[in-house]
Amino acid sequence: MTKIVFVTLMMADDMHKRHFPVDGNSVIEYPGETYYAINSVLALPLKKMMM
Repeated sequence: MTKIVFVTLMMADDMHKRHFPVDGNSVIEYPGETYYAINSVLALPLKKMMM
């Protein structure tokens, strides 16, 4: 099954990675740091799909 996610990303001149905590479903919380919240939410599910 193919899933497509459309999001609007704000672009900034000076971006820094940070940790995005998840309220509620802690199974999808990525322990590392990312530039965007959507990357943080999708990191673990996509990693499982690739294996």
